[in-house]
Amino acid sequence: MIRPDQIPDEVVEALGAALGNTRPTWDYAEAIAAALNAWLGARRMGNGVPWSDKPLRLILPLPQEKQND
Repeated sequence: MIRPDQIPDEVVEALGAALGNTRPTWDYAEAIAAALNAWLGARRMGNGVPWSDKPLRLILPLPQEKQND
């Protein structure tokens, strides 16, 4: 599970800017973490601690278009 404290500040600020909200009223980090945790088929790799040689990575599968062969 991705925790809100694992969401970089730059990502939270970018979401606020994209929404045109200069005074955030939502907890954007919680919303982003919830969205990533709900992503169908997502896999978490690594342990996400700063001293680890295996940082946290989140694999998010993207839908594939059907090809007509």
